[in-house]
Amino acid sequence: MSIETKAIIDGISKAGQQQISEINNEAKKKVSEIHSKAEAEANIQKNRILKDGQNRLNRTRALIEQQAIMQALQLHAGARQKLIEKVLEKTEEKMSTVRKNERYIKILKMLVLDAVNALELSLLEGQEVIIHFDKRDKAIAKDIIKELNEPVIPKYDISCQGGCVAESEDGLVSTLNTFESRFQHSLQLIKQKLSIFFEKKISAS
Repeated sequence: MSIETKAIIDGISKAGQQQISEINNEAKKKVSEIHSKAEAEANIQKNRILKDGQNRLNRTRALIEQQAIMQALQLHAGARQKLIEKVLEKTEEKMSTVRKNERYIKILKMLVLDAVNALELSLLEGQEVIIHFDKRDKAIAKDIIKELNEPVIPKYDISCQGGCVAESEDGLVSTLNTFESRFQHSLQLIKQKLSIFFEKKISAS
């Protein structure tokens, strides 16, 4: 092989090696770019998944908290309602014993006067008032009617824990003034006041 031929072959070989080196470098650069792009996309995907997961977690937490609040409110309302019912029950039990109290005579007299006064404006001239009592109040009712000095007809034909029912002689106008009727008439207001009272008590505990 001549020197010239060898020089040409060496030149071609060097040029080939240089091209191979350039190709390798370009390939490495492309691989690095692809890797970087893939890693960036992977990070974006990962962040998206984490964000979606966090959003789902927040929604779940909010739902759980809302359910817990609702349950707490229901328990709170249930406890308050039980307290109200207990007080009302005790009140009704207490009401059944008032007749034994020495103040009952004054209470019955007040209820009779209230009933008669409530009817006065509705009575026709010369009409009498009929007052219905429980037969257990017969003795004290007679004394109360004597003190009234009014045209009153007593009847002992109702059953109640105390009080009376007054009506006009023709039965067109009447006034319920028994313990039970007054209690029922005031029941809604009593419940409201008890609800406010126990709400403050439970909130403070």
